[in-house]
Amino acid sequence: KTACAQEHASADQILPRSRLRPGGGAGIPPAMLTWGVSRDALLLQKGFHGSPAFVVDAKAVAAEFLAMLLFICFGCGVACGNGASTASDRLSIAFSFGMCILVLAYAIGPHSGGQINCAVTFSLVLGGEVHWCQGLANLAGQLLGSLSGAGILCLVFPCDMDRTGSLGTTAVAPGFTAGHALAGEVVATFLLCYVVWETAVSPLSGAGANACLAIGFAVFLCPL
Repeated sequence: KTACAQEHASADQILPRSRLRPGGGAGIPPAMLTWGVSRDALLLQKGFHGSPAFVVDAKAVAAEFLAMLLFICFGCGVACGNGASTASDRLSIAFSFGMCILVLAYAIGPHSGGQINCAVTFSLVLGGEVHWCQGLANLAGQLLGSLSGAGILCLVFPCDMDRTGSLGTTAVAPGFTAGHALAGEVVATFLLCYVVWETAVSPLSGAGANACLAIGFAVFLCPL
């Protein structure tokens, strides 16, 4: 088969003929919302004859929503319950964030890739691993999940029982400026994205399913 014929055959396996544009013309609809799409389909972002194909996997969006909700509930929940005034408190908070990412990445990895971070999603879009329309949808799911998780924490912790006074929101420590905090966030975010790319994305990586371990420990290091 020619390369063009192979592309047509692959697309037929992913999308039945009934889902093609009406009129018998060859091509994938310019926008389509589905539930559960194989990675091959998500990477097939060029329709027949090079027309753009925007395939948004709602299952991946739902997975990112749920993961972010649980991440906020348990990560920030540990901060609310213990405070962050001592080194041991901060260690337990950092460990809880790392463990949350580790277990959730394993749990939702088969559904969305386990991004659970807006910066990670953005880097995958820039690198061509995630289409921009899927990236925007995942971002929306992540933001809504964060807000929902914060809402659950409001129900769990009365104001006088929240030992952070801010639902676990990070703040600039005394003696540091916003510029110092921004520089730290940039370096920490780079570490996380770099580990994701080198362990979970790169074809040279031998981590396999154990990539979640490296990513979880990267998240554990960042708050420290």
